[in-house]
Amino acid sequence: MTAPTLDNFIAFMSNFGVFVFANATALIAFWQNYRARLNQYVGWGMFMLAMWGGISAILKIKDTFDIKVSPWLEISTVSYFVAIVLFIFFLSEFDAPRFRYLRLFYVLWVGAIVAFTIMGSLWTIETLDIGYQIEMNPLGRFMSATLALVSIGFIYVLLTKDKAMRGAAISTSLPLLVGGLSVILNLRAAPQFINHIAAIVGIMLTARYIVREPQFNPLAQLYQDLAAKNADLEEASRLKGEFLANMSHELRTPLNSIIGYTELVTMGTYGSLTDHQLDRLEKVTRNGKKLLELINNVLDLSKLDAGRMDIQPVAVSPANLVGEVLKTLAPLATEKTLEVVRHDHDLPTLYVDEVRTRQILLNVLANVFTFSDSTSTITISGYLDANRNQVVLTIGSIGIRSKDAFNLAQVFNKNSNTDAISGLGLTISQRLAELHGGHIWFGTEPGRGSTFYVSLPALSNVQHISHLAPPPTIANDTRRPLILVIDDDIETIEVIQDYLHPEGYRVYGALSGREGLLRAHELQPQIITLDIVMPVMDGWAVLETLKTDSRLQAIPVVIISITEQHILSRQMGAAAMLTKPVTKRMLLNTFRALERKQEPAQ
Repeated sequence: MTAPTLDNFIAFMSNFGVFVFANATALIAFWQNYRARLNQYVGWGMFMLAMWGGISAILKIKDTFDIKVSPWLEISTVSYFVAIVLFIFFLSEFDAPRFRYLRLFYVLWVGAIVAFTIMGSLWTIETLDIGYQIEMNPLGRFMSATLALVSIGFIYVLLTKDKAMRGAAISTSLPLLVGGLSVILNLRAAPQFINHIAAIVGIMLTARYIVREPQFNPLAQLYQDLAAKNADLEEASRLKGEFLANMSHELRTPLNSIIGYTELVTMGTYGSLTDHQLDRLEKVTRNGKKLLELINNVLDLSKLDAGRMDIQPVAVSPANLVGEVLKTLAPLATEKTLEVVRHDHDLPTLYVDEVRTRQILLNVLANVFTFSDSTSTITISGYLDANRNQVVLTIGSIGIRSKDAFNLAQVFNKNSNTDAISGLGLTISQRLAELHGGHIWFGTEPGRGSTFYVSLPALSNVQHISHLAPPPTIANDTRRPLILVIDDDIETIEVIQDYLHPEGYRVYGALSGREGLLRAHELQPQIITLDIVMPVMDGWAVLETLKTDSRLQAIPVVIISITEQHILSRQMGAAAMLTKPVTKRMLLNTFRALERKQEPAQ
């Protein structure tokens, strides 16, 4: 066994590179579309080229493993010339009738070369101390040179006559011509390295060509068609946006004049009118405003589709926004004698675009007012969601008929395109909420009526978030018991969290009685702790509501307060009462006792 020289090692690595890249390209060709003739020519041609590179690589270090040159040299040579034929068939396949005689020449000429190779009539092999040397005889030189010249002429024709074939011709000719140059010129091992690198480059270019061109990859044409369609759609969307913007402007200008002049006539600016005339003009004004609203909605939807709707978020009080919208809708509420009950005054501050959020609430409340029966009660409330980063406004009515509720729900159904009863208003509101990072949804519950939920970003307070919500690793671990702490003192919530988190509990905080009730519905905790002394809605009112709600009455409530009314707390259904300040041991003992009581029921 003899160690290879540096020249032989370089030749081995370059041949091995041809082997690897040719095999990879063959696999790509067959994977793209193994049934296509073009892919078969390229695939089998690359396999033959890989066999030539692999056997040649081994022969360069044959002395290391005591391998004989024959018959491996003949096999690699035959593989190389078969690859030539397959690549020529591949290049000529694009115009097969035109090159049919060329194909016949290659089959016959290469067939003769293969026959002479097997008979050993093309070269003589000289064994050296390390390696071997091939000396081409005149016949071998003639046949190889003739084949090379014909191939160069064929590729020249492709490059000059067929522009579409230039990429394929250049890519495939490199492994054909450059790879065989060392054989024709009897180059030594080190110079072959450059030729093999050129062959590898050609193989990689061929691989790139067959991946990108649709005739090799059926999906490539689909990708090109999709790209073209997307470009057309983008252009159509741009033109649609421009058209709608221009048309909206052209329509709004005269419509504003119509509304303005009609109101002036109604006000008696140009003389007195009969009651019948006033009634008709008021209808004109009302319908004109509806039409103007529709035009504005179409323009807004166009901006949203085109991604041109910008928002400028600021800190806004949700109660103030709701109040402004209710003033706008006051005539509708009065006309239908609707009662509006508000519990939204202690909600956290929003961080939203004030104008767009007012538009959202106006659309939602207008739909609630429109589809509620006369004398219905509209309840507006809200809460901070479990992640403490979204304020959820709830707008409910028990007076919406089931048919209308179903149609309203369809507006928010992703599989439905209907928004016939609500126009574009709810669709735009949903898109505007999503633009803020929020969401709108609609729900109906028998006996409780229908409710819109509008989720919008809260003005984040890092300290409050860290106190009121558990760390993510704890919050996501549903195996931990969940405790809801209702207390208006954030420091009390912080102390209870610090007591309970290390003991395997998840603790969420609520800073008011109303928020606590909403969070109880949302989270369904294992235990609720409740303070008594709280503004707006005290703990006794919260406890009474909890114990009369069928979905919450089974949850144990532990009162933690400075007041000591143990008898009253038991009468109202509290599971236990602890007096502030509460210790960790006292809290844990109470919770574990309640958990033991719950075990048989689980």
